[in-house]
Amino acid sequence: MFALDKTGLMLVFGLGFLCLVLVAGLIFLYLRYNFRQKAEIQKRFELQKLYIEVQGSLGRTISQGHPFRHSAADLNNSLTGPMAIDRLAIYIQDRSRYIPIIWHNIGLSGINKLYFSRSSEFIRTLLHEGKALRLDYCEYKDNLARIHAEKLDMKMVFPMLFGRHLNGLVIASESSRYSLDDLAPYIFILADQLSFAFEFSKKPSKRLSNKDKSGGRSETPYQFNGDKYNFQPLFEANAKLLKIYNENHLIESFLRIIEKHIGPSFAFIYMPEKDSDNLRIGFRTSALPSQLEDYTIRQSDAIVSLLAREHRVHKAEHILEALGLDSTIRVLAEAGCKLVASFPLPHRKVGFLGLGEKIKKPGLYSEDDITVISTLCQTLHMILDNIRQFRKIEELSYIDSMTGLYNYRYFYKRLGEEILRAKRFQRFLALVIFDIDEFKVINDNYGHQTGDYVLKQLGSLIHGSVRSIDIVSRYGGEEFCVIMPETDHQACEQFMERLRTRIADCRFKNKMSDKPLNINVSLGGAIYPMDASRIDRLIYCADMALMEAKKSGRNRVSLYHAIADKSSMA
Repeated sequence: MFALDKTGLMLVFGLGFLCLVLVAGLIFLYLRYNFRQKAEIQKRFELQKLYIEVQGSLGRTISQGHPFRHSAADLNNSLTGPMAIDRLAIYIQDRSRYIPIIWHNIGLSGINKLYFSRSSEFIRTLLHEGKALRLDYCEYKDNLARIHAEKLDMKMVFPMLFGRHLNGLVIASESSRYSLDDLAPYIFILADQLSFAFEFSKKPSKRLSNKDKSGGRSETPYQFNGDKYNFQPLFEANAKLLKIYNENHLIESFLRIIEKHIGPSFAFIYMPEKDSDNLRIGFRTSALPSQLEDYTIRQSDAIVSLLAREHRVHKAEHILEALGLDSTIRVLAEAGCKLVASFPLPHRKVGFLGLGEKIKKPGLYSEDDITVISTLCQTLHMILDNIRQFRKIEELSYIDSMTGLYNYRYFYKRLGEEILRAKRFQRFLALVIFDIDEFKVINDNYGHQTGDYVLKQLGSLIHGSVRSIDIVSRYGGEEFCVIMPETDHQACEQFMERLRTRIADCRFKNKMSDKPLNINVSLGGAIYPMDASRIDRLIYCADMALMEAKKSGRNRVSLYHAIADKSSMA
């Protein structure tokens, strides 16, 4: 026998205690990370819901035709109230300067007499960037910008853009409830909406009343009405886009608005293809030139690089001059494309809108047309980004953090959808519910950390054992379920037996020792519409089949129709 002296024993005990402290620390860090992740998801949901309420309130204020100051006050109340912004200032253009019209919690005497000059470096930078800027990370020569950053502790400025025109700016401090970085995308969209309200409330300006080269006024239907320019149809169209949360529906509606209010002979949108470096027309109006029907553009083409650098409206003839003999723009120009407007997409990709010549005045698009197209493209980009952020948050809310499988909430949602699909196309649908036999023994003998690790491994095994059309979810605890479209009794029973065997043969790793673990599962299945035609009833039938498998000795499979047949025979 190997004997240890007193010093050796103390060293062994010390190392053992150190290992226990280390394990406890890792468990604590994991629990804290998991708690923070759930809290973050919950906060994002709250913020998304709050933004929708604020956007709707601001939209109603604008649509009711109130003076612009009412819209600005509505935004101020929303940002400083529910969104808990500590200090806020809204500046609006007044001739060659930007003056404050609303400020909140700013203890600066004479602020109503301060203003930003249109020619200042700060305003030029804001207009050039066209996005929210951090005041605390930038150095500006403008004294008023420095006062907001240093004395008032304001953190971020949001431009109120209308096309390439800066109507005003919103300057905000930190929020006492949310991170300003989380709020920034929403405030940016709200500032853009407020800019639209400002444009809508203005009297006819010199910029809008300029005559075009032909000597007449712009004939865009939403602009001129007797002796006044009417922006209400454009506002209503923009407001409709803000309410859409389906990507395809959004872009189709965007094209219809462009077709109705701008009046091009044709319009199309190039979008990146999935799993490809090419762009192809994903949306179009009916009158599309035949040479563009299947025309593909590569991400490496010069026109894509140019559009990715400058997200604005370009005249096709100008791009042709800039790129010379580039084949892509030449094909677009020869097909009759007059304007091209790009908008950024995720993963550093770009999509772009192409318009043919104008129907009422062939080939002639006014500056007002270009401003409206630019504004609508900005709205499209912001809503697309909003939809993707919302989808990402929604996906996180549907995922079980331990196993990486879908959770019960997603399971119940998808089961309803799949039953409706099966009913519509008169197909079978199988639901399998199963759990680990005597899982409590593993937790009691090896600890809950090992039990959680087994569940995580089992989730990966199940995910690799199903078809791409099957939906796997963690039902709760050690219970799992699989929704299997187009699966009848025979196919369902074969799947359950194959999965039971694969799990029984698997050697699960043990976090606390090198000795692998073996587990068994019992499975129950039910078939739509043979066993049940409603969601709750189908879940009940699969659960009863699982209970029958448990009663029969565990590590077994059972179908509900077999139980029903036994009951009828008895």
